[in-house]
Amino acid sequence: MLRITRKNITYRFGEENPPVAVVKSGTVLVFETLDAHSGTVPKASAGTDVYFPDLDETNANPVTGLVYVEGARPGDTLAVRILDVQVTGQGFIPVRPKMGIIHDMSERPLARIVSVEGDRWVLNEQWSFPLRPMVGTIGTAIPGPGVPTMYPGDHGGNMDNNYVRKGATVYLPVMVPGALFGLGDVHAAMGDGEATSGGIDICAEVTVEINLVKGGGLSPYPYIEYEGMLITCGHGPDLSSAIASVTRETIKILSRQMNISTREAYQLISALGDIGIAQACNCPGVDVTTRLTIPMFWRHQEVIK
Repeated sequence: MLRITRKNITYRFGEENPPVAVVKSGTVLVFETLDAHSGTVPKASAGTDVYFPDLDETNANPVTGLVYVEGARPGDTLAVRILDVQVTGQGFIPVRPKMGIIHDMSERPLARIVSVEGDRWVLNEQWSFPLRPMVGTIGTAIPGPGVPTMYPGDHGGNMDNNYVRKGATVYLPVMVPGALFGLGDVHAAMGDGEATSGGIDICAEVTVEINLVKGGGLSPYPYIEYEGMLITCGHGPDLSSAIASVTRETIKILSRQMNISTREAYQLISALGDIGIAQACNCPGVDVTTRLTIPMFWRHQEVIK
């Protein structure tokens, strides 16, 4: 099993990144990840609020990688099966005065330090909660110098989607030779919406199996399969456009896979599809991300009687 250490980080998904490893389809890898603040939040005891230096697109949201996949060419798809997510060390929940859904909770950047004890995380002396680890940022490179890892996009990136977790398979487009895959920004837990502009940011070890789907998958955009469900991913500068983007792409997939009209696919979504907010943390220039969850009917077809 190949290990990609957290010494191999980048802040851009771009084809100009030299690959840190070359792997074949079917390879299992362990990615060691840094927290989203690149280790700059001071250490302290659990329940303490500490000041932290704010970062920007050049030093925030580090991604471990990027990994070159042999045979991957533009138009193909990577299928990344998440086998395990193990969080390590101290975590924290940041609050910023000019980011997040509500801006008047703190006059300066403060982070609540949390500890991990077994399968729970500790907020203070009275309260602890179950871990719900997920991978906030996962993606492939785009042509040219690329895009900062703090942004979501058609390549994946900082989607902050709670379905990117153990047991899921994340499908990502190949846009450059070798795909150049990486992941990071793990959270011990994160609520949908990522209200403060951060979940429980923490270091982690993420084990994945990378497989190559020649000719592409169900969509040229990121999507997820989890326990018989299709989870499509959308983004946009505002909630309305982000919801529209994920709905339009799901219509296309359902229409093709089920041999139904686009109107019927739209009606099916209205009846049985669940549209949700993944991230709406109101960071300047960072798109809102959405998801649409619906059963993969074509794999367990309903019989009309």
